[in-house]
Amino acid sequence: MSSGSVLLDEIERLRGSLNRLWRAIMKTPIDRDHCEVILREVERSMTSIWRTVIDFVVDQADEHLKRVPGLYVQILSITGETPRDFIRKHIISPPYDFNPSKISSLIHVLRDRKYYSDERVRDEIASFVTNLNGILTSVYEKAGIKIGIQRITKFVSEFPEFSENWAISVCFLSALEIFVKKGLKEFGEKIEKEFKTNWRNLLSKLEEQGADIGPLQSALPEVFWKIRHKVIHEGYSPKDDELRIIEDSVRNLLSTIRNYLPIKP
Repeated sequence: MSSGSVLLDEIERLRGSLNRLWRAIMKTPIDRDHCEVILREVERSMTSIWRTVIDFVVDQADEHLKRVPGLYVQILSITGETPRDFIRKHIISPPYDFNPSKISSLIHVLRDRKYYSDERVRDEIASFVTNLNGILTSVYEKAGIKIGIQRITKFVSEFPEFSENWAISVCFLSALEIFVKKGLKEFGEKIEKEFKTNWRNLLSKLEEQGADIGPLQSALPEVFWKIRHKVIHEGYSPKDDELRIIEDSVRNLLSTIRNYLPIKP
């Protein structure tokens, strides 16, 4: 994954956390402990984003300075630091609302229950969330950034009841279900409510066409059906090994079905 994709993922994770924080402060009374947990998530994302930005800027500046050896050596002799270290330490500083020290200030506000009422806490954090969202929106607009798959990162950050593994597995499982339905439509067959029934019906139609359905039958181990039911109907977040079963099974199935049945996009 490119550094740009990693950065966008982290920005969307931050935006999801900010949305959760906004919802949390709108409750009465405010659950201050919960808000602090979210603020720590925001802090981690901010730190990661700023570190990535700094690394990029420093790399670019260092590369350009090295093309002018005299200037590079001059900066080194005057400052006692390499241009890379000097730029990192002294020149680049984050906007106030993007500084981790701002998080420390807000956490102090949350913890001081005697001095800061819920109303003041709400005002302080609402101002922070609004300003930070404004910075992120401005960056997106000026850079012409359009997000795609990063929307999933934002979603699972905003609604932590779900996980990235859950989102990925739903994508694969939904793709398989759509593929099976399209296959049945190609044969003019009725679509049933149960996916497993539709799957068996598609296998039967393929077999009638002379297809070797052995690989298709063996491609779905019994554990696949159990995991699928839990993911689709219970919001279960599959473990990494279970996610691999889903991914491998679906990839094999879609590739194999395509060999037998030309399904249009």
